[in-house]
Amino acid sequence: MEPRTRHYKHALIGFGGANMLVAAYLVRHAATDPRDIIIIDPHFDGGDLRRRWGSVISNTTWSQFLGVLRDMHLELPPNTPAYPEDQPTPLHILASTLQASVEPHIRLATRIKAPLLAARKQGDAWELEVAKQKAKHTATTLHVAPGGVPIDLPFPKPEIPLHVALTPSLLQQYVSPGQTVAVFGSAHSSILVADNIVKAGGLVNMIFKRIPGASAEAFLFARDGAYDGVKQTAAVAADQILADGMGKRVYLVPVDDSVAVHTALEESSWAVYGVGFKPVPIRILDEAGTEIQLGFAQQPGHSNIYKWGIAYPSTTTIDGRTYVDVSLPAFAAHILAVRP
Repeated sequence: MEPRTRHYKHALIGFGGANMLVAAYLVRHAATDPRDIIIIDPHFDGGDLRRRWGSVISNTTWSQFLGVLRDMHLELPPNTPAYPEDQPTPLHILASTLQASVEPHIRLATRIKAPLLAARKQGDAWELEVAKQKAKHTATTLHVAPGGVPIDLPFPKPEIPLHVALTPSLLQQYVSPGQTVAVFGSAHSSILVADNIVKAGGLVNMIFKRIPGASAEAFLFARDGAYDGVKQTAAVAADQILADGMGKRVYLVPVDDSVAVHTALEESSWAVYGVGFKPVPIRILDEAGTEIQLGFAQQPGHSNIYKWGIAYPSTTTIDGRTYVDVSLPAFAAHILAVRP
């Protein structure tokens, strides 16, 4: 007997921070019945914000996070501890609080704890192929937020994964006192990585792309009016790098100086890449079975695919420079602007 097909209005692929906000929008803003939503995720643990990046101090203050909850018509869970409103908050706290805020509104949604193998267009719907599932599921609209993985570069150096470099207890398993690490990038995460390496007793060659108008052409600061500039903890560390290289332990190396980059890599035992993210691969097929290449813009001819989160962030261009928006407030603003 053929398994019965269950149809939904919305399929959420991945259930980290971005799609938790999508679920909140659908139920709280768009008055979607949660029984018309299917959520497919291998973990249901709050996503990479908790699983991989939980120890990272985010660029989002508690006050900004509370604003996200208000914008999404969500309530702060009972007995939530009070956090300083003007201070950045560890990502695991943001992830767990958001998950607890969304949960009461999606209890009736269908959840499948497994990877999505593929979504294929079939007429006006998407047929969902899910690992280890015999039942058939289709949905009118896809919300794709599979998460991202750090971009790596093809340098022949042993690599410290970015999430390890951002977690001091894990970093100590890689870096020995006196070792030098090449850190690529000079944004928020790379600055925190450099600070962690120095505290572990290491040295840092920070390889950066020159930014016209930035301090020492290396750092953009929020205090200078830079959109999404470094602030709080990262800004303090960046000031220490500019002042004396954190006690002459961090060296700034412009990436366009090939000789200096070569020397920096020769000196380094490890490399860490903090130069952005790329989407976790996901198979979306048209009716002919041809894979649809998901870009940042809305797909021509496929208006019922929405893409969210760190894999497919919104961008803002100011004075010819494009900034990628990857915070929870930015995800919420993107969802509210698009209104799926």
